[in-house]
Amino acid sequence: HSSRRWVLWRPDPDGAGTVKVHVPDLSQGGGPPPLESGPVGISVSVFAWPGLDVAEFLWTDVERLQELFAHGPGIVVQLQP
Repeated sequence: HSSRRWVLWRPDPDGAGTVKVHVPDLSQGGGPPPLESGPVGISVSVFAWPGLDVAEFLWTDVERLQELFAHGPGIVVQLQP
């Protein structure tokens, strides 16, 4: 059972559009795979508030300042060796 976790975040500069997040193919880096084979859970959340400054972003700001948020349903994908 692996306890590794990645958090990827991306600003939406104009506040009204599709935001694409690039997830690198970690299997192409050589060496051992960064995640064990088997089920991997994926979830997506979005947060927004006035005055969000990505240059001075702190994760603690999300809990204190967020005014809008949405959480997508989690999915599970099967990671192959």
